[in-house]
Amino acid sequence: MFFSKRSLASPAPANHHEILKFHNFDALRLFAAAAVIFSHGFLIAEGTEDNEPLQFATGEILGMYGVYTFFILSGFLITQSWMRKPDPACYFTGRFLRVYPAYAASILLVILVIAPLWYQDRLIDYFSNGQLLTPILKGLAFDYNEYYAPGVQFYDGDQSLGGVLNGVFWSLQTEVILYVILAVLGSFGILRWYVVLGLALLTLTWHLKFSYFKIVFGAHHTFDLWGFTFGAPGFFAGSFLYFWFSRYKASARIALVFGLLAVLLPFFDLSGYLPPAAQSNQLFPILAAYPILWLGHAGAPNLGNWTRWGDLSYGLYLFGWPIQQVLRALLGPGWNGWAFFPLSLAAGLAGAYLSWRFIEAPALRYKRRLLAQRRPVDAPAPGDTPQPVAEPLIQPG
Repeated sequence: MFFSKRSLASPAPANHHEILKFHNFDALRLFAAAAVIFSHGFLIAEGTEDNEPLQFATGEILGMYGVYTFFILSGFLITQSWMRKPDPACYFTGRFLRVYPAYAASILLVILVIAPLWYQDRLIDYFSNGQLLTPILKGLAFDYNEYYAPGVQFYDGDQSLGGVLNGVFWSLQTEVILYVILAVLGSFGILRWYVVLGLALLTLTWHLKFSYFKIVFGAHHTFDLWGFTFGAPGFFAGSFLYFWFSRYKASARIALVFGLLAVLLPFFDLSGYLPPAAQSNQLFPILAAYPILWLGHAGAPNLGNWTRWGDLSYGLYLFGWPIQQVLRALLGPGWNGWAFFPLSLAAGLAGAYLSWRFIEAPALRYKRRLLAQRRPVDAPAPGDTPQPVAEPLIQPG
């Protein structure tokens, strides 16, 4: 019968990684990271997202849909990683070595190298300031809401925007929390299709509640909690679809139906209290998860080889914001998002390549050597391909 206890509750067979072939994931992650760079380009160049084109159509910027995509892919790949080898030590070692080295490097690079160049007072005061340790430690511990350093301002205008060191860290914090939740489910033997499906619907309801109270009553909530309910529905939807695709072939017809629902929903008011565009944004990770994963699988049109220079998606996502802030500071005001995007994308890809070449790839090689000591020689290493984030992210396998 569908979703038998054996097929869904038990670890996958050793050769299970050969059953699910998703050759477009690298391309999807890179496109998602580029979408984030695109939307941030409007915000940083113009000081507002009002002119970002998708804002007009859906009420949400393209970059947020990119982040949704990261979480969907991450949920799928992280679940696959656990089911291939349900070993907490291997799991957390793999996640740590995929995510943390480049993340920590981005914190230290921004705080110790980039930020001092735009410090508003004497440089010696920047390094002797006792407050400098706080953003470093909070960043390394994934403990922050907005990421600033005392006295650092890249450019005039919006004082809060011009001082933000990195605007994407909130999603990595959520990603790490979701890694832990999935490991707990797996360790207790309850990483099953109906559990992750229930969590997807529960966290979606939670996120809709936040939107309702914000729109109707003007209520506010902590950014940390909002970030979790933003990312969790897509992550758990991706996790559920791992079990689905383990049992059923990916269907272009099903992908088309859900894709049309995701595209057409902004034109229909279903809730009575949320604007149609807002309700579409909230439901996107549930409706779009199947089409996105179908597009990534082997039966979909081939999106091409985007890894000739390495897997650049995580580095582009992680270093893109500070690179864009530096470009805006150097180029000055007067740019629009359309002109700023190609410059910042090119610079971001260069930074992503350096991250891959000198940080991420060496960490992955070390991870493979380390995990090889804990598995049979012919068994596959879990999670060799990350996802930013939003893996990830970031997006580990």
